[in-house]
Amino acid sequence: MRRDVDRTELPGGSAYNLVDFIPDEVQAVTSGRGGWTYAGPSLLGATKITAVGYHPDTGKVVAIDQAFNLWDVAAATKLGVGTFGGGAMMANPSCPPTYHRGYLIFAQGSGGLPCFYKKDGTFGTIGSQLFTYTTAYKDHTVGAGYASQRVYFSAAGDPTTWDTTFGYWDTTGNITALATTLNSILIFHADSTERLRGTTPPPGSDMVLEPFLPNIGCIDAFSVAYWNNRVIWCASNGIFMSDGATVVDLTASAQMSSYWQNIMSVYSASTWRIAGGVYRNHYIVSINNGSTLIDCFCVSLQNQAIWRFTNLNGSSFVNVSAGQQEKFYMGQNNAGRVAELSSLWAPGSTVKQDGDGTNPTPIVETGMFRGFDRLHRRWIESMGKQKWRFGYVDYDLGDSATDNPTAALSYCKIPAQPGRFSPPNYTQAGLSLPATSGANATGVHRVRRSFSPTQGGATHSQMLGLKFAVTGPYAFVNLYALEGTFEPIEIGSL
Repeated sequence: MRRDVDRTELPGGSAYNLVDFIPDEVQAVTSGRGGWTYAGPSLLGATKITAVGYHPDTGKVVAIDQAFNLWDVAAATKLGVGTFGGGAMMANPSCPPTYHRGYLIFAQGSGGLPCFYKKDGTFGTIGSQLFTYTTAYKDHTVGAGYASQRVYFSAAGDPTTWDTTFGYWDTTGNITALATTLNSILIFHADSTERLRGTTPPPGSDMVLEPFLPNIGCIDAFSVAYWNNRVIWCASNGIFMSDGATVVDLTASAQMSSYWQNIMSVYSASTWRIAGGVYRNHYIVSINNGSTLIDCFCVSLQNQAIWRFTNLNGSSFVNVSAGQQEKFYMGQNNAGRVAELSSLWAPGSTVKQDGDGTNPTPIVETGMFRGFDRLHRRWIESMGKQKWRFGYVDYDLGDSATDNPTAALSYCKIPAQPGRFSPPNYTQAGLSLPATSGANATGVHRVRRSFSPTQGGATHSQMLGLKFAVTGPYAFVNLYALEGTFEPIEIGSL
């Protein structure tokens, strides 16, 4: 999917819009995603998940709800019931939890004392300093205060012991997130990033604070994720990845910067949640305004391509690798449950819908195609009108029962309606495309549909854009080719 290039000039292999499809990875040129499932039973009384985490010592995925309860997700039992020691278990966490030396640490979004959950089932608070953001570096827990420029370090191997008199480092602005690489701490501000290099924290430190990215900050600590010793995060001007020495603008590499920046032009720090996580070499980031999903991007970290998913209203993500199995969990921003997203890459009859009953909505919208004119012995792209007669689709759409999923081929003659970001008007080409196989059979079908409502007619246009859309539920859908036929009628006409 590319948006930094005009739709009439998209290069081959690109899509103007790609939704709920996974390109070049599952079974075909592009394949529809599977539905997600729930990771456990309903969490009684929960209406929203504010953070999810994983405690490797207990093997438990845990979640915090809107009422500050801590849950064992798989068992749907409360591990902490709102208050202990006279204070709240958690008040609106502002970053993903940090695991260090048996402690799963939750920083308090309102600037309270960090809370912990231990393997033995005990709870409590650590230190005496108020932290909003935490991470772990070189066997130290690292914390940054609420609306503060200061970074604190715990004692080595002990998240509960802090020297608040000498064990800190002052930065140059209010901190919005923390992340670690192999040999540095990335300290994010709203519109810039600093790097704290070294191995021994203060006091008696060998660390050096230096500017790193003067024009790139982090707008939400929940967007921070890790992949192959690299940090990924979201800024107002793009999605970035760094190993602490170099930086890659993933949105620019995918030619999606303008699309991202258009979304961020109305960003509100008070109501928005931008949460990201990594699964199977992909960074999935969910953008929400309150309980409303604005958009969800899937970024292939290996080839730096981007496409979109629907119905992933994520407030927090966590990746769990147990043995040889990798799983991916999402706390729902619009419901009090935790979803497991591992089945997105494994469509089938058991995951033909999302856990909440929503159907995935695979859509491909192409660039705008022009016909060609023959000039002597050469074919040149035509600026004149063409007769567009037929469209052809090679696809495989599976029905696991009697759901009767269908697909449709549509076309448009201009890139967009009047208005800068208005979607085009599409006309369906002929009848809908039926399922090609039942539960026990598969078969790729090639079908033809007319671009004209009259028998033997044609649509006259200088260019044509195509759309392939699926209405489910479906067991699987694979798209192999979209093609069209044309005849030149105005050679050389501008």
